[in-house]
Amino acid sequence: MTDLRMLMLVDITGELDLQQLLEQSEAGNPDAQIHLAHLYWAGKEVPEDKDRAAEWYRRAADQGHSVAQNNWGVVLAAGSGIPMDKAEARRWLQLAMDQGLPAAEYNLGVLSWEDDRQQAVQRIRSAAEAGVGFAEYAMSNLLASGEDLPKDPSEALKWFQRAAAHNCYVAQIDLAQHYEVGVGGVPEDQQEAARLYRMAADQGIAGAQYLLAKMYEEGRGVLLDEDEAVRLMQASAAQGDEQAQFELGIRHTYGKGVEQDYDKAVEYFRGAAENATPLECLAFGLTRFNREPSDYIQAHVWFSLASRPGAPPRCIERGLEQIQKLIPKMSPEQQVAARAITQAWKRSE
Repeated sequence: MTDLRMLMLVDITGELDLQQLLEQSEAGNPDAQIHLAHLYWAGKEVPEDKDRAAEWYRRAADQGHSVAQNNWGVVLAAGSGIPMDKAEARRWLQLAMDQGLPAAEYNLGVLSWEDDRQQAVQRIRSAAEAGVGFAEYAMSNLLASGEDLPKDPSEALKWFQRAAAHNCYVAQIDLAQHYEVGVGGVPEDQQEAARLYRMAADQGIAGAQYLLAKMYEEGRGVLLDEDEAVRLMQASAAQGDEQAQFELGIRHTYGKGVEQDYDKAVEYFRGAAENATPLECLAFGLTRFNREPSDYIQAHVWFSLASRPGAPPRCIERGLEQIQKLIPKMSPEQQVAARAITQAWKRSE
């Protein structure tokens, strides 16, 4: 369970605009420093800058602010913007926990998982009982697996739902996927799935934005809305989600909901390629080639990405091999679109 991606930062929001936030932070206001750090960490309103985020968290933590101590501890544990130092991370998290911050207790539980499993579970349970969403999600997983606590699917589901209600975006996405197909003790409910995706998407989570976009695109759980689907995909793609980038590339190829623009399509395909390995591109292509109904344009693009210069020789070989199998199955119109994308790609290199 020691997954540092599950460590929890805490934000402090307010009514200050960005300029006021900068001024108040420079003046030493720890609440302003914490929120400014959070913006730099997430790349919201300002360019993402983990170094600056770390510096503002540290400055607020030095003033004894429990939330800043927690966040500075998380930064130290994750090694983002600064060298990783788990011992120092534990010290800062302990300071925050001693001031009564439940999120710090949860983070200490995550960090102590490999060293003292019993203490880790106790800390996670305590934080969950205090309403910390990520801790509630961890409790759900512990009760569902039965490895460190007695297995209890019914109780696991309760913690799962509490975590989603307390804005744990991981739980929201996971639970939404359960509702989409009706598994894990919940009925199929497309509207509930869309609601949960929306909660995570509103937090700026790229994966949730993409999944919600697909629901608007297909009219599942929400009214069909192409404009909203495109808006959400663009927001997701801007954060580097390769699925959203690829879908927008396809949309610009066909002119679906956006202008037809092969150069723009290539721009999105290139982004997808940068965020997916050649092996993943090959797998995505095979999925679109072999599924019913097949999407030969999508398959062609993914195979092209898999065989791009610099890819492993085996991926290049397989990608080109699949393209040769694919071309005879494509209509003349599909071949024209595929060639146009390839030419635009070459012009951009």
